[in-house]
Amino acid sequence: KHIASISPAIMFLHACRTESGKAFSQGRKPATKLLILQLLLPVTLSWSFSNSFCMGKYGVGKWTSVFPALNLGRLRPGPPGEGSSMKMNDHPFEDMFEHLLSRRGVLLLPAAAAILAIDENYSVIKINPTINGENYFIDDDNKFWRLIDFIGNTTPIASITTVEQAFQTANSFGKFTSLLQNANTENFTPSIPDFHNLDLRFEQFKTAYANADEERKLNAKECIDYLFSRIEILNTYRQIINDNTIPKRIIHADTKISNILFDTNSLKPKAVIDWDTIMPGYFISDLGDMIRTMVCEARENETNLNHIVFRKEYYQAIISGYKDAIQLTENELNLLSYAGKFMTYMQALRFLTDYLNHDIYYNITYLEQNLDRAKNQCRLLQVLEENT
Repeated sequence: KHIASISPAIMFLHACRTESGKAFSQGRKPATKLLILQLLLPVTLSWSFSNSFCMGKYGVGKWTSVFPALNLGRLRPGPPGEGSSMKMNDHPFEDMFEHLLSRRGVLLLPAAAAILAIDENYSVIKINPTINGENYFIDDDNKFWRLIDFIGNTTPIASITTVEQAFQTANSFGKFTSLLQNANTENFTPSIPDFHNLDLRFEQFKTAYANADEERKLNAKECIDYLFSRIEILNTYRQIINDNTIPKRIIHADTKISNILFDTNSLKPKAVIDWDTIMPGYFISDLGDMIRTMVCEARENETNLNHIVFRKEYYQAIISGYKDAIQLTENELNLLSYAGKFMTYMQALRFLTDYLNHDIYYNITYLEQNLDRAKNQCRLLQVLEENT
C-alpha cells in the first residue's frame, strides 16, 4: 500500500518478492515487498505486466500486482529495506542508448567513489549487478532494466513552489558538483556530446534558417531578428571556451527539483538522483538552467507573454543556494548573471531551430507550438537581461 508520486511516463509496480532459496533453507520468513518502476515513453498511461524472469536475473523471486501512478520523477521510493528496479528509458535518445549502457558502470562508480571520499554519509546511486555481473538486464521484449539501492524515508517534489525550495534545489546541485571536484573529468564521457555547446546550437540555427521555407521565416521573423541581435551571448561563450577562463567540472546537467529526493519528515534534501546525465561541463549549465526554469513561474508552453515575470526573490535564492554549496573561482563569480542568459538563449535557439526544420525534434500538439516556445524563451531572455 506504499504509493509514491511519480510521472505519467512511469508505471508504478508494487511487487511481492521472496528472497532466494537461502531464506527458506535457513527457516526464515522471506522478505516481501519490492518496488519496481518501469519508465515508459512520455504520455504512456497503459498497464504494464511482466513475469518473474526479470527479477530472477537479480536473484530475487516472483512479483505481482501492477498499479499506475501520476506526477513527476523517475526513480522513486519503495518500501524500506528493499531495492528499487527501474526500466531504463530508450527514448528519445535512441541513437545514444547503447553508448549510455556501455558507459554506465564506468560513469556511476567513479562518481560515487569520488563523492564518498569526501562525504561518506552522502546518498549515492548504487547499481546492483545481475547474477551474471552485468549492470543492466534486457528482457524478452528487448527492454532494459537495472536494480538500484533504495534510498529510504524520502519523498519527491514535483515542482518549485517556494523560495526555500529554490534555495535548497540550487544548494543540492551545487553540493553535488562540489563533491565531485576531485573526480578526473577524463573518466566521464559526455552522456549527450555537445548538449550545451552554444556554438553548435547557433550553427544549427543558422543552417535551419538558410534552409527554411519563406512562410516559416516570415512567421518567425521577430524571433529570428532578436536572436541574431543577441549574438553577444554567443561571443561570451566563445571567449570562455577559447580562453579557458573557467574550470570544467562534473555537472548534473538536469537540475530540476524532481531529481532530488527530500527527507519525508524534515523536507530537507537527502539525495540527488538521475545520474545518467552527469558529464564534464561548466557551472553555467547547471546554474543557468535552474535560473531559466525557476525564476519565472510560467512554463515553456505559456503563450501569454505577459505571464513571463521575473521573481527576484527566487533568483536571489538560486544564486545564494548555489554559491553556499560550491567554491567558485573569481571568473565564475563574474559569470553568475550570465548563466541564466546563456541557457535561455540556447533554449530559444533550439526551439526556433526545430520550428524552422518543421518540428522534427520536440513533440508538438499544434502547428506553431515550437515558435510559441521560442517566443516564450525570447521574452524570458529579455526579462533576465532587464533584471540581472
